[in-house]
Parts: sequence; structure tokens; C-alpha cells
Amino acid sequence: MNSLKENFPLSALDQQAISELLALSKEKDDPWLVACSGGADSIFLSHLLNAHFPNKISLIHFNHKIRASDSDKDELFVEKLAKNLDIPFISASNHPKNDLKSEEDARNARLSFFKQTYCQEKAAALIQGHHSHDVAESITMRITRGTNTIGLAAPRPIHYHKLDQNDIRSNMLILRPLLTLCPNEIKESLIENNIEWQEDETNENDDFFRNRVRHHIIPKLIEISPTNAIKGLNRTRNLLEEDEQALDIWAKKAYTQIETISKNSYSLTALINKPKAIIRRCLCKLLIENHLKTATKSQLVDPLINAIEKQSDLKFEFEGKTFSLSNSLFTFQDKQYLKPWASTSIDPNSPLTIFLPKSYKLSIETVDLDKTLKNRIFKGEFSPNSKVFLNLDSITSPQKLLIRQWEDGDHYNPLGSSGTTRLKNAFINRKVPMEDRKSLPIICDKETNKILWCPRLLIAESSKIRKDDSRALQLTFNTD
Repeated sequence: MNSLKENFPLSALDQQAISELLALSKEKDDPWLVACSGGADSIFLSHLLNAHFPNKISLIHFNHKIRASDSDKDELFVEKLAKNLDIPFISASNHPKNDLKSEEDARNARLSFFKQTYCQEKAAALIQGHHSHDVAESITMRITRGTNTIGLAAPRPIHYHKLDQNDIRSNMLILRPLLTLCPNEIKESLIENNIEWQEDETNENDDFFRNRVRHHIIPKLIEISPTNAIKGLNRTRNLLEEDEQALDIWAKKAYTQIETISKNSYSLTALINKPKAIIRRCLCKLLIENHLKTATKSQLVDPLINAIEKQSDLKFEFEGKTFSLSNSLFTFQDKQYLKPWASTSIDPNSPLTIFLPKSYKLSIETVDLDKTLKNRIFKGEFSPNSKVFLNLDSITSPQKLLIRQWEDGDHYNPLGSSGTTRLKNAFINRKVPMEDRKSLPIICDKETNKILWCPRLLIAESSKIRKDDSRALQLTFNTD
């Protein structure tokens, strides 16, 4: 459509999205997927892109099966358009067993199809027909629900949507070049060029929140605003995106300072004294990367933020998991009750491996101390988290080494200390999660009940290797 191309040059469209499309047109031959529902916006987008970028686009359509035969008519209409434009067409229908009861259900089903098609077609981009009024509606809706700059900056002209973990590519590139246009000029242009589109009667009723905002709030806002309300809301979106990008850079830097202590256990000390916005982003990223997206809800994250700011402890349960914050140590695990396990007396003179709860293993053997090994021990090359060497003289009776659970009141004399400390305090100082403490084996002298070592902690001062030692007891703790 030459007149469409002339009336809407690339300079009239969103320049961020267009710059990306121009770069893609030069660098990649992968197809561009245009999400086409059959409505005015997506029909306009399909014609316009095909005019500016011939032989680049493919039309994709998802039939929600919500409007019975009308949904099928929409699909046939888009298929016919693709045939007339001589471009590929890909469609899919919602399975009857998937009951789409809400806007969110429909959106999720549609998005799942988009992602699947994007991967199968090895597409360069997914292009959508959102316009300036969509921005105004989205901002209005999200303000009423309560959201931050991430939500208020959408829909963006360029957006990267995370794909499933098993896909080679990590993100789906979504472009929205029509954000500078309003729906009236889109429809007027279609009429002028004798281009038909499909009307969805569900857009006319007020069953959905977006429709109520579109029919009642936005028109009233335009009427009472002393300035151009749509233009103002779109500028607000642009400014919020700028702020969001800056906060994201700051948050990413702060996130790298979070220390991983063990699986599902993190030190959040680096977040203390950071602004709430940065703490929130870091916590949400941490939870999402641990497949806990449902735990990013405000009623869970807000108490965590407050506890970090006040440097106080917190413990709560959510969806079958236990979350705790203690001394800035954040841990989470499946809710479970660790049953007490029997103490074990062993003979350390014979190599053996003890299998403990949670698939932990403790291997014990007596080894010769050559010069090289002894130097490595003195240099601290072995982590007390998993492997230590004890001098044999620290065991009163070589036949009676005891492996047991932590008990309230346990204390010992850690390496480098002149006095004793409670094991509980040692756990806190070494940032051992509360949920792990009953799972760790306490290695004692059976005769005296004197603690020699516990994984994650330093060995006892009396158990350290001395210069004249020729043999040692090697203990290896494995959590795999």
C-alpha cells in the first residue's frame, strides 16, 4: 500500500522500535512475526510493515475459541490477508480443556503460543500493534493495582521477554512501532485505503477492566485535562522507562554483591543501607532465579525489605516453603521436619563413608602427611566447609569417634581462639542457615564428648595439625 507507506513514513513511528527493525533488516534473514488478531491495529501494522519491509514479515494468529464461530472467522480473515500479501501464516487454537475465564488467562495462552512459534521459527522479533491509547490504559490500570516503574513503563517499544530455560535463546525480542499513533488515525487510514478489519464485540462490553477504563476513564480524562492527556501519559511512560533503566543498572551492580553461602542460602549484608527500590529488585531477581516467582508478591517481599532495613530477623511460610532471615542470612527450603537421627560410633582407623539425612555424606580415613600435603594444610587451601585434617592425638580413644546431631548448649574451642564459644554463635558467625544446622554432623571424641569439627565451621584448636605430625584423620563432607 503505497499511500499507507507515504502517509506513515518510518519517521512517524516509534524511533526506538524502528531503529531495531532497521538493524535487523541489515543483519538477519530470520523472519519477523507480526501478532495479528484481525483487529484494526494489527491489520494496519501488517500492511504498513509489509509496505516498508517487503518479504520480511510472517503473520501469526491465536484463536482463543472464546467467541465461537466469530473466533474462527477472525482466523480465516487473517489467513486470507496473509495469502493476499503473499506472506507466511501460522496459527493455533486454544485447547477445549483450557478454560479462559479472564483477560490474564487469555493473555497467558496467547503468549505461550507466541513464545513457542518464536522458537520454532527462529524468529528475529515479535512485533505487536500497541498504540498510544494502549499506553494510557495500561498506566491507568496499573496505578489502581499498585505497581512500580517496571509496570508503569509498559508497554515498551522494545522489550525482552524471558523464554523457557530449555530454549537456546534466553529472550524473545518484542517490538511495538505504533506507540506514537492513536487509534483514530489508524482506523481513518484503513478506511481511506479501503482496508477491512474485524470487530471484536467483546471490546464493546464492560466485563473486562481494560474495557471499562477504555470506555469511561480515558474519555473523561481527555475531556477534563487542560493539556493532551494521551500525550502526557505517553511522555510519563517514556520518563518512567528512563528511571527504570537507571535503577536496573544500579540493582544489577548491587545484586552481584549478594554472597551465595550454599544452595538456597544467601548473605544479604550488601543490601543493608541500599534504597528500598534497589533491595526490592534484588530480592525479586533472587527469588525468580530460584524459580520462586510466586514469592515476589508484595505481602512477602515488603516484610523482607523492612527486616533488611531494620537488620532484624524474620521467618515465614509460603506455598510449602519456609523462608527465614537471620543476621542478614536469607534462606528458603521446602517445609519439612527433620527427624532426629541416631548417633554413630566409628573406628576412624578404617576408611568408611557415613550416609546422612538430606543425601549428605561424611567420608573418614587416616592419611599420611607428606611435606606437600602439610604445606597445603598450613596455607589454608582446604575449606572447612567440606574437608579438614585432624591430628590423631585429639582423639582420646581411636576406637570411639562419635558422629551426632547438634544439641542445644553445644560449645567448643574453635581454631585460633583461646576460649570456648557456643556452637549456635559459631553457626551465626559463619552464616550457617538455621535450617541446615540440625542436618550437619557433629564430630566428637566419644570418650569426652569434645567437639572436634562440624562442617561449615573451623576445626577445634586442639585438633589442628602440628609441624611434627606424620599422620592425620581426613574428614570429607559432601552435600551432592
